Amino acid sequence: MRWLDSCRFAGSVSSGRVSRGFSAFVAFVLSLFMLLVGALVVVPVERASADGLELGPDGYFSGLSAGATPVASSGWASTRRIVFGKQGSMGTYGGASVSGGYKTLAKGAVASESGRSFNTSTVPTNNWTASSTTSVGENEALLWADDVVTAGFKFDTNVSVTNSFDSADGSYQSNLARVADDKDSTDDIAGKNYSLFEQGLLSAGARKVEGVCTAAQSVGCSSGSEPVTDPVGSFSVNEYTVFPLSTGDVNKYFGHTSGYSSDANLACPSDACANSDGSWLRSAVWNTSDQAFYVWGDGGVDSYLTDADPTQFRDFGLRPAVRLELEHLLLSAHSVNQSQVLEISDSLRLTFVESGKKLTSWSGSVSGGVGSRVLSLSGSSDLGANLGWKIVDPDTNAVLSSGRTSAGGNMVLPESAMSDESKDYDLYVWGQQDGNAVDGLTNKATEPVKAIIKGWQVKIPPSYGIELTGTTTGRLTAYRIGDYAETVFDHTGALKSVRLGTPATPITLKDTLKDAAESAGGSNVDAGNPIGWVAANWLGYPTDPPTEDVTSAYSPFAGKLQLFAQQLAKDTTVLGAPAGSLPSLAGGPEPLRVSGPGLYLIVDSSGTSLPIIVGTKVFNDAVGDDGGFVDFVDAGVKGKPRLGQAALKTTVRWTGFCSLCFIG
Repeated sequence: MRWLDSCRFAGSVSSGRVSRGFSAFVAFVLSLFMLLVGALVVVPVERASADGLELGPDGYFSGLSAGATPVASSGWASTRRIVFGKQGSMGTYGGASVSGGYKTLAKGAVASESGRSFNTSTVPTNNWTASSTTSVGENEALLWADDVVTAGFKFDTNVSVTNSFDSADGSYQSNLARVADDKDSTDDIAGKNYSLFEQGLLSAGARKVEGVCTAAQSVGCSSGSEPVTDPVGSFSVNEYTVFPLSTGDVNKYFGHTSGYSSDANLACPSDACANSDGSWLRSAVWNTSDQAFYVWGDGGVDSYLTDADPTQFRDFGLRPAVRLELEHLLLSAHSVNQSQVLEISDSLRLTFVESGKKLTSWSGSVSGGVGSRVLSLSGSSDLGANLGWKIVDPDTNAVLSSGRTSAGGNMVLPESAMSDESKDYDLYVWGQQDGNAVDGLTNKATEPVKAIIKGWQVKIPPSYGIELTGTTTGRLTAYRIGDYAETVFDHTGALKSVRLGTPATPITLKDTLKDAAESAGGSNVDAGNPIGWVAANWLGYPTDPPTEDVTSAYSPFAGKLQLFAQQLAKDTTVLGAPAGSLPSLAGGPEPLRVSGPGLYLIVDSSGTSLPIIVGTKVFNDAVGDDGGFVDFVDAGVKGKPRLGQAALKTTVRWTGFCSLCFIG
């Protein structure tokens, strides 16, 4: 749908009336919202919400297709190593030496498969070596440590020892299960081996794991193969963020079908695990009730008694696997200098956005001549004065270069990859707190801002906001419900038209907006673009001929548009992450910064003021030397509203459930 500076729809005309068709390009009047009043205040940098934020490609993971299994396809040695968690032995589990190295087994989504055996390439195979594989969710990665992180320990320490991993019977957990993810202990792997920030990246993936024996601890599993019915289980009883692999994973993610032969893909560094002879797998031996599988340091897969006697045989340790959430991943880059120039032996370090952290100010420029151009950045943020950056080719969606301003960080630009000086290259900049070996190797980042490099000039984009007046002690939160696109300006630079569409995320938003419109009295709401239908039918300014509901033309707090806003305000969790907020308002005017141009619902947490639907102004690059925010040329004329400002209404007198309500 398109809003115009005219008071008519740009559609087909028949008998002096406007056609009501709702194709993707049917136009409608943006300026007709009575709620969109006032002038926008320009703020220094573009703000964006944590969730739903445009982070751009990260580098490594964005180059992997969904369902990729890098080890199985290219081998362990050629699979990129990622540093994650802590290194050394200070504060780690039992003082064990920890490398902090992980490799990617899969990028989701990957479903679990049953009957995967490391003894054969035939799938499925229901034999005593087979088990289900670990599932990987969409936008997740399955990582496995390159070494064990604990000293050796018994699979189980109970008097009656079996191969049960965990069980609903007596809320039982094996020793392996407790060590892997015992949240009630200060010695658990998650607490000792990862920073609190890194634990948060794992906790969203906490869920049951597949391929385990869940029979009562006094019974164990010995029925011959996992897919057979009781007492054999498949999913664990408890949920885990850190866990050992299954025997099925050995086949699925490493392509191992050579039985008990050693496998370099499964081996610890130099064929020797740092803290034990090998590591436990979580799968039972399915034809005996007191054995489970493990992996030797050289990569050989075997089974052993779960109550291994340390005087006869050294116990095995934990080589953990984790599901890593990728939603807030901003960058994968060289672990030393944060560049994109890597040899196969170089490791990656990850940079994740810490929700709510902001870049408060920054400036940037390119210095140096041909062959020696570098990026110069300075600024401040909620994470300090150090900044991180990446340059993305918008055509290929590839990270061309990246770096950081802290000591040893890369600041060199990839001149050969940016040779087209007429092209816009995307520059992302953020505040950064570098990780370290003791506290956790992952970098923290603020929400990034996005600029452009063109012709070796850094162009900082505008920031968007809505100026509010009024008084409330509640938090005012904005949710984006409409996107601007296809803006057209007139010869003076003023806004002439803009297309309004329903945002793509969250994916349920179209249904949410459609349901709210129907609850407010709408019928035949356009399922493909419900926010366009709302604007085309419940405009905030009278048209000729009149729209279905003109009440909102005379009050922003009455008519079906207000009823629509109230329906949305009942449950804002379904609208996606907030796009901006103010903690309170004491008169104003004060700008509520939002994530970009578009249409927003603003909700008062105290409930003392009515929800507001309001849109931002539009930025025109061609206005002045650095561009500027513009409105319709006749905004403010004869009551025609302005964009980018709204006034709260905190006292309302309702006369029943009505389409016209009186403001007190």
